[in-house]
Amino acid sequence: MSIIFADYDGTYDTHENVRKEAVAIVTGNSWENKDDVFDFNVPTIPVFFNPVSEKENTQAKIILHKAEIINRCKATVFWEDIPAEAVQLRLLCPGCIVKLVPKKKS
Repeated sequence: MSIIFADYDGTYDTHENVRKEAVAIVTGNSWENKDDVFDFNVPTIPVFFNPVSEKENTQAKIILHKAEIINRCKATVFWEDIPAEAVQLRLLCPGCIVKLVPKKKS
């Protein structure tokens, strides 16, 4: 059985196929921004916010947060929209298939 997680910004929020598959969201957004992340479409699935403050949040901390949740929850698939993060997550999460969402045409 697949356990499918997804990033939020540029992934879950913009790709209908990801919304249909994902059972949880792992966002790099700080918990301090939780009220600003969701516009009107609040997900009905669990959301894992980054536990660091917005001031301390860096790209490295975002990747480590996502990797920790993916590994701890034993996610088997993770949808991501940032290629550099996908590369790092593939190294840090060997039991998970990290997939890139297709870029939306502007």
